[in-house]
Amino acid sequence: MSADESRQRRQLLIEQLRASGALRDEAVASAFRAVPRELFLPGLPLDQVYQDQAIVTKEENGVGVSSSSQPAIMAIMLQQLDVRPGMQVLEIGAGTGYNAALLQQLVTDSGRVVTVDIDPEVAGWARERLRAAGYPRVAVVRADGAGGYAPAAPYDRVQLTVGTAEIAPAWAAQLYPSGRLVLPLWVNTAQLSVCFEKRGDHLFSRSLQPCGFMAIRGALAGPNRYAPLTDDLMVMPGRSDLPLDELRRLLGRPGGNQPVPLGLTPGWGFTLWLALRGDRVLGVIARESAVGFSGAGFGLYLGGAEPGIALLVLPADDSRPADLVWFGATGARDALLRELAAWRAAGEPVTGDFELAACPRATAPRPARDQVAVDTAHWRLLFTLPGAALASA
Repeated sequence: MSADESRQRRQLLIEQLRASGALRDEAVASAFRAVPRELFLPGLPLDQVYQDQAIVTKEENGVGVSSSSQPAIMAIMLQQLDVRPGMQVLEIGAGTGYNAALLQQLVTDSGRVVTVDIDPEVAGWARERLRAAGYPRVAVVRADGAGGYAPAAPYDRVQLTVGTAEIAPAWAAQLYPSGRLVLPLWVNTAQLSVCFEKRGDHLFSRSLQPCGFMAIRGALAGPNRYAPLTDDLMVMPGRSDLPLDELRRLLGRPGGNQPVPLGLTPGWGFTLWLALRGDRVLGVIARESAVGFSGAGFGLYLGGAEPGIALLVLPADDSRPADLVWFGATGARDALLRELAAWRAAGEPVTGDFELAACPRATAPRPARDQVAVDTAHWRLLFTLPGAALASA
C-alpha cells in the first residue's frame, strides 16, 4: 500500500459521500481527507476499509459490540455536531479511535477531545491506534460513559457513537449552555441520530436523522432490544413483555402479501411515525426461509381474541414498492394501512421533519394536542410534527 493510493481512496470516499448527500461540510470533508482510516483498521485491504460500511471489530457471543461506524453516518453526525477549532469535545464509545481522530482534526491543536469506553480492550486499542496515527492529544478513558467524564468538563460538544434509549443526565449537565449533544437515540423500534442544543435544563432538537448503531453497554444498557425466536428469525418489540411464543406462532402462518407504493418519499419517516404509536410496534428481522421475506420489516402486533401481525418490508432500492405482509387475523393489516394513510395525509413527513424536546421528568409539561410523549427514566421526550396533529393521527 502506498501513501498515494490511500489518499486516492480517501478522496473517492469523500466524493461518494458528497454524491449521496451525506457530506456537505468542507471542514468535515477535510477531516476525512486528513485521517487515514486504514491506520485504525490494520490488516484489512484498502478496498474494504474505504467502502461506505460499518466494520465490526469486536464480537461477544456472536454479537458485535464494537465497530468502526459507517462513514456516511459519521459524516452526518459530525455535521450535526458543528465542531469548531478550540472546542472541548467528549465522545462516548471509542471504537477504533477513528472518529476521535476526525474530531481532533476538527478542533485542531487549540481544542481537546476526550473519548470514553467501558471496554478495557477497546479503550486500549483506541489509545494505541490514536498514538500510532499521530493523535496523542486525544485522551482515552476507560470508564462507563453513562457518567460522562467530569474531570475535563464542561464540554462544547458531546457525541455518542453507541445507541441508547436513555439520555444520561451527566451528558447534559457536563455541556456548556447552548452546547450540543448528538446521539443515536432509540424510540421504540426506531433509532434516530438527534442533535440536541442545551437551553437551561432542557434539550431541544436541531436536527433528526435515521441511523443504526450498536447498543450502549454498562449502566444504561437496558434489556436486549432483539429477541431471537428461531435461528432465522428475530423480533424487536416496542415493549419487553410482548408474548414471544404467540409472535413465533403467528409468524409461522403467513396470511398475505401486497405491494405498497411509497412514491419518492423515503420510508424512514413512516418508521418514526409508527414508532410513536407505542407498545403495539414491532420490528422483525428474517431470513426468507423463515417467514416468506428476507431483511427487516416493521409494523404492528395486535393481541386479543384475533391476534395478528402486519409488517412493511422496505426494498433494497427505491425502484420497487414496499411489501405489506401480514400474519394471523387481518386487523393488524387494517390498522397498519390506517397509519400509512394518516402519515400520507400529514404530508409524508420524513424523519427530519419532526421536532423533539427532552424535558426533565420532574418538571416536564403534559404533551400538547400536536405532540406525542415518550417517557424515559429521566426525561419526557416530546415529539412534534409542525402542521400536523401527531397525537390524534
